[in-house]
Amino acid sequence: MATKKKKKQQKNLAKSFDIDLAPWNGIIVSQDAYSIPDDTATWISGLPKLTGAIENTPKPVSVYTHSSNIKDFFTFFLGSSQYFCILDGSQLNIYSATFNLIASYTTSSTKVDYAIQSTDAIWIVSSNFLITFNGTSITDLTSFGIKGDSICYWKGRVFIGKDRMIAFSVPSPAPGGNPNPFDTNQGAGAITLTVSNFSKIFGLVPKEDSIYILTDKSVISLIGTTISNDPMSWYITEIVKDTGITGTRNYVVSEHTIYYHSPFGLQALTATAPQKIDDAITNITSSISGICQFAYKQVPYIAVSCQSAISPSNNAIYCYNLLTQKWYALNIDATVMSYNLSDVWFVSGSGVYKMFAGDNYLPLHVKSKVFFNTDNTYYNIKNVILYGRGNFNYLQEFVVLVFAGQQENIIFQVSGNELAQISQTSDFWLAVLKPSSTLPYSMRVKQFQIELMQGDENYSEIINIKIKGSIGARYV
Repeated sequence: MATKKKKKQQKNLAKSFDIDLAPWNGIIVSQDAYSIPDDTATWISGLPKLTGAIENTPKPVSVYTHSSNIKDFFTFFLGSSQYFCILDGSQLNIYSATFNLIASYTTSSTKVDYAIQSTDAIWIVSSNFLITFNGTSITDLTSFGIKGDSICYWKGRVFIGKDRMIAFSVPSPAPGGNPNPFDTNQGAGAITLTVSNFSKIFGLVPKEDSIYILTDKSVISLIGTTISNDPMSWYITEIVKDTGITGTRNYVVSEHTIYYHSPFGLQALTATAPQKIDDAITNITSSISGICQFAYKQVPYIAVSCQSAISPSNNAIYCYNLLTQKWYALNIDATVMSYNLSDVWFVSGSGVYKMFAGDNYLPLHVKSKVFFNTDNTYYNIKNVILYGRGNFNYLQEFVVLVFAGQQENIIFQVSGNELAQISQTSDFWLAVLKPSSTLPYSMRVKQFQIELMQGDENYSEIINIKIKGSIGARYV
């Protein structure tokens, strides 16, 4: 009996694809070789909620405008009173919490370090001067010959770092200068560091019963710094080699960890081994304008101001989420930053601004990675589905990167209402975008990326972005 020959089925090259973009998974613009996950965006200007959605943050508010560009800036407390310090290259001015001028000191210095002595006074040092401020007036201590690039107050003494030497005061020094706080006959002195290869001390960070000395090329520990101890019994050891800090006050301390900016990027130092935490950020290995920490909606962050990867002529504030250990950005052109608990201030030009204080919101901005496949087959893109909350007002740019002979840019615009189907229920919205040049069909491309920019300053959050279509039609 003859067997029936089976009919050969024709193979269909086309297959559907479904890409979910979860932009809250972090910024990936690494300088190292890195396999970028499909659900990762390259730029996120916004901060994550505990639910995972990305939301825009309140705009900063201007609180003071100086007469010239501000070079250095910080806020501090003496007792329950808050003060602001501003350097502009000719004056160091100290203001009240409402920016009323209290005291001034003439100096050309543009960067200082400071230390708080209990609730009594603040010590401010630079390579040109040493002064103290007691809440009402400034006292000049420069004549004692102690100056430097770093300072701290620990275990009842003031420590000042200059080049390879650390000078220390008498126990419980008088910030008014009488008696002499650096009288060697009363227990003051100096230590010349003989370990490690470095030239500048840029940070003195008290930690437990030691001081971490952050230099331009290493980290050293000065151990045993208590009032009861004889300074001759203190000892020094190098704990980090070949990874130093880039400048004065380029560090913050959170819990038991020191976060400092090195020529290799941002480092987290808890004990003796630093951990590099900025693989996901571009340009942070070059230079930074400021660093601080803050809490936004009870979530702690380390913030670094440096060149924006999206707008290189401006800065952006990169935010490292200490809970998720992921990076996000705020599209703010900030330089120096300062903080107190959850309150954060930054400088831009001659203005001082308080973050998260405005009634309006910073627009969300999300830019995806470039999607492509290695099978030499086209993406046939049918639609982009956005799911979010708040007001829907985005400038949709669907930028297609292709080879010669293909269309270079496809733009989604919702102003005419013919390209987006929008459904809004209470606070939530669902938007479906379709290619403008091929309605109602799909758009054929070799590779693509999507960039979303919110077009207003209202509250908004993105919960999910989904790109749908099929893969098919091989090209050579």
